[in-house]
Amino acid sequence: MDGKSYRKTKEYGYVETLWGRRRFIPQIHEKNRSLYEEACRVAINTVAQGTAAEIMKQGMIRLAKALPENNLDGCMLLQIHDELIVSVSVDQKDECEALIKRSLSRGGLDCASSCNCAGWC
Repeated sequence: MDGKSYRKTKEYGYVETLWGRRRFIPQIHEKNRSLYEEACRVAINTVAQGTAAEIMKQGMIRLAKALPENNLDGCMLLQIHDELIVSVSVDQKDECEALIKRSLSRGGLDCASSCNCAGWC
């Protein structure tokens, strides 16, 4: 845990994700070394994983709005961690791929570093 994050967590008792969601970590004041070190790990993971979840959620919201606005029949089927599975007809595959990349790469955060599309139907 870097010095700034450590001081902030120690002072306020919580960590924040990029969008300001808070997770309270009372064990950061623990005298037991094992519990204290676990609290440090939880603080680091909360910021990293929580922010990643928020980025994906924002992208999915944009994509859900953009699909019908662009007259595409695609729909999101499944999201697991940093992967999103979208069903779309083969004839709209290229257009949908470009839309997915745009939707997940807004706000200066390039989240769609790779987009793999396969035509099965």
